[in-house]
This record gives sequence, C-alpha cells and structure tokens, in this order.
Amino acid sequence: MSDYNILPDIPIAEATESRSEFIVEELRFGNGFTQRLPMGTGGLNKVWQVRWEQLDATDLSTLDAFFTTHRGSLPFSWIAPNQSVAQPFICKRWQSRPLGAGYHNLTAQLVKHTHFQVVP
Repeated sequence: MSDYNILPDIPIAEATESRSEFIVEELRFGNGFTQRLPMGTGGLNKVWQVRWEQLDATDLSTLDAFFTTHRGSLPFSWIAPNQSVAQPFICKRWQSRPLGAGYHNLTAQLVKHTHFQVVP
C-alpha cells in the first residue's frame, strides 16, 4: 500500500455510511426488453459516503486539493470505519456546504479501488 498517498487524517463524522453495489451492464433492445450482464469476475463495488462536519477553511482546502490532485482515477490509501487495514480508494465526486462563520461540511463518495493484474 506504500505506493498510494494517504487521505489526510481529518476526523470524519458519525454520519458516514457505506453501501455495496453490483457493477451491471444493461442492454436495451428496441422491443422494450432489457438484458443485464454482470461486469468483471467479482463485479461488486464498496462505496462509502464519507462526511466531514464543521471544517475550517484550511481543512476544507486540504481535502479539496487532495481529491483534485487524484483526478477521480488515481487511488489513495484510506482506513474505512471499523477496519484495521488501509485499502485503495478513488473519489470521483465530492461536495461542500457552507455553514457560515467560515465553516463547511464536506461529503465525498469513496469507492474501493479494484485493480487487475495482467498475468503473462
């Protein structure tokens, strides 16, 4: 895991939650029928909706710069709640909400990164 940058250690909110979703390709036919096909060998994504509450301008800027630098495609290391080992994640979307007095809440969608190895 040493090849990945580490998500800044800014405490997350208890409102952080996770979900699992299958990666499925849907083919729609002209007659109204739909065929669904699982993608990949596992095809299961673990997605975390991570919240940071009452961030000051410095912490908000730190997280925004971190996610911007990783461009939604470069994995980074993060230890999810109730886990003991860091795993690679990507973040393609995040949003902030101003609270007033210079504070913000930030919500980011972190998706567990799965990578494939090409075996010769």
